[in-house]
Amino acid sequence: MIGHLAVPALHNGAHTSATLSKVVIEDLLRKRLNYDGLVISDALNMHSVSKLYETKGQLEWEAFNAGNDVLCFAENVPEGIAAIVQNGTEARIEESYNRIIKCKTKAGLFNTTPESDTALDFKAADDLNLKIAQHCITKVKGEAINQTFLDASKKRTLATISIYKDRNNAFIETLGKSIALSNYCIENGKGLDHKPLTKELASYDTLIIALFVPKAKPQNNFDIEPEIIHFFEEMLPSKKCIFHLFGNPYALSVIKNLVSSDDIIQVYQDFDSFQITAANMLLEDGNYTGTMPVSINFDK
Repeated sequence: MIGHLAVPALHNGAHTSATLSKVVIEDLLRKRLNYDGLVISDALNMHSVSKLYETKGQLEWEAFNAGNDVLCFAENVPEGIAAIVQNGTEARIEESYNRIIKCKTKAGLFNTTPESDTALDFKAADDLNLKIAQHCITKVKGEAINQTFLDASKKRTLATISIYKDRNNAFIETLGKSIALSNYCIENGKGLDHKPLTKELASYDTLIIALFVPKAKPQNNFDIEPEIIHFFEEMLPSKKCIFHLFGNPYALSVIKNLVSSDDIIQVYQDFDSFQITAANMLLEDGNYTGTMPVSINFDK
């Protein structure tokens, strides 16, 4: 993915976005570095480039002409397609087409089975997501945790709490097929009075918490309301907690008393394939091979 960063040293001092630069994509990346894979633009709806051209479709054409194969978050799709068809050569369009087909083939989207083409596409995507989940889910804190909640399950002192999802999610349903648990959820934290829930949870000594981060961007604490943060602040030190975060790992830093959790598992996505994999890894005390891609300070 090309970024909206300027490299004046490559443009005689000009602050040209790399997204719109043939010098960066064609000369440096393609010719000098011999890269022939897909080039994906940075988001074209970002103001650093989206305000450059008044004519709809011109930005999309400029990005394609610079060497991008896939245009991310293009705002003027019909006009952009028209501009590319009008201005682009057949050879240039074929180059991007062939790179996209090559990637789809590598991902298995064209494997022949009796299923429909649509079913094939979804199956290949699910298989790929499953492989990614199996290799990236990360144990941030904790040792062998299987016995902890199995013992609680046998004693009927195990509960699960889903935050920002209803209780019928793939993670909890997968766990519920193998172990006895009581299931709770908080779908919205706005105005939450958590005292009734805290009272209900008093008889449980072990909690499996699944936080489905509502927003990927960090503004307003990823849209995790203060009521939810306060709930964690009180609950995490009071129980044996196995904390799963589905979403942006930076959200770990906004959870109060997270260090009190016995175990912290980072899942990165809330796709069903990730939820099911996370549940199975927990049940099997699986080998968590993922590593954190960022440094997080949650010791507070």
